[in-house]
Amino acid sequence: MTSDAAKVLVARSQSKVVALLALGAVSIFLTYLGLSAFDTSLPMIGLRQLRWPPRDLAAFFLFLAAVSFGTTVWQAGRRLNQNVDVVVRCHS
Repeated sequence: MTSDAAKVLVARSQSKVVALLALGAVSIFLTYLGLSAFDTSLPMIGLRQLRWPPRDLAAFFLFLAAVSFGTTVWQAGRRLNQNVDVVVRCHS
């Protein structure tokens, strides 16, 4: 190796697959809760005790589901499009 040669270290950040699967599952669960809040005959898991109107509760859960789904898509895009975050050149 010549003296003007340099080592290059490249750092890439990627989200973990488990985190993507968890975010997807949370999105699906929140969507189910939001849609089931419209039906007053379905018993919900203690959420009726909050005494919120069903439409407000549904809108809240569907908003959270949309945010969770958007985060999932954003992180999946980061995983598929591998950008270089840091490039370090070590001269010796």
